[in-house]
Amino acid sequence: VTPIQLITAASAVVNGGILFEPSVVSKITNSYGELVHEFKPKQELIGIKKGAADKTLLAMGKAVSQGTGKKAYLENYF
Repeated sequence: VTPIQLITAASAVVNGGILFEPSVVSKITNSYGELVHEFKPKQELIGIKKGAADKTLLAMGKAVSQGTGKKAYLENYF
């Protein structure tokens, strides 16, 4: 699994099971700050069912709040 594949999968969980095509920039402007092109998020496909995404997100949160990822825990984040 590549890093971009891993973060894409995690993002699908956070987005309620909807998988978006990864992108690096949201817009391009010229030297005057005028918009040249804006990239809209493209829904690639449904990654997982919303219920499964919700359960996975809860488990990910518990891994940080109660499990082995306690050092990464941020209070009031979930």
